[in-house]
Amino acid sequence: MRCALGIAAVAAFLATTQPSHAQFRVCNRTASDEVYVAFALLSGSAGWQSEGWYTINRETCSTLVPKELHHRYFYLYAESNDTVWDGEGGDGGTAFCIREGDAFKLDEVKLADTKDDLQCEKRGYTTKKFIQIDTEEAATYTYDLEE
Repeated sequence: MRCALGIAAVAAFLATTQPSHAQFRVCNRTASDEVYVAFALLSGSAGWQSEGWYTINRETCSTLVPKELHHRYFYLYAESNDTVWDGEGGDGGTAFCIREGDAFKLDEVKLADTKDDLQCEKRGYTTKKFIQIDTEEAATYTYDLEE
């Protein structure tokens, strides 16, 4: 019996000391038939990366990051025909490059002239401010787009 309790205690300790992982999902809880989503994250040695476009139909969700990652913060930009979810209002946002209308996956480090100067337009892209999403290191995180 003591052995079983000891094993359970060790397992509980290891479960609480493992780095947290996040799978990041976005749901369309709006009246819009479709919402177009781009996201960005810090991707290890590759640095900052932005990726889009994901089409999310009304009342559905899409897993943008299906694999487990070691990220607490994700950045999101979304638009429908009449609404934009971005980092322009409130607390501001973080700038990333996007490609208008076409699918993209960009390595932001390669686009920057300096650490804080992306130069998106100089390279044929558009600069957009993304909302910072704090997953609070949850095992999975779902962000609801609402009007």
